[in-house]
Amino acid sequence: MIKLIIGYAYHGRSAGIAHGGYHLVTLDPINEGRLHRKPWDALCKPQGKFWYLEPRKEASLDIATCTRCIEIAERLAKARGEK
Repeated sequence: MIKLIIGYAYHGRSAGIAHGGYHLVTLDPINEGRLHRKPWDALCKPQGKFWYLEPRKEASLDIATCTRCIEIAERLAKARGEK
């Protein structure tokens, strides 16, 4: 089972408007087929592709808003025979 937490991604807009999103962040390295992620990367893209990705360890995984992260997590769980 892959250990996941929630990460909040801020958008790099200087207008003071925060339109961020909640992503699923892996705590373990992932090397499944063409998907390669290091610890602290979001499932949808590596941490370096975000303006800022803040881990929210206390948050429930249910608040993830990134549909790409959710799809990847479901695909990984299915491939590994997990729920």
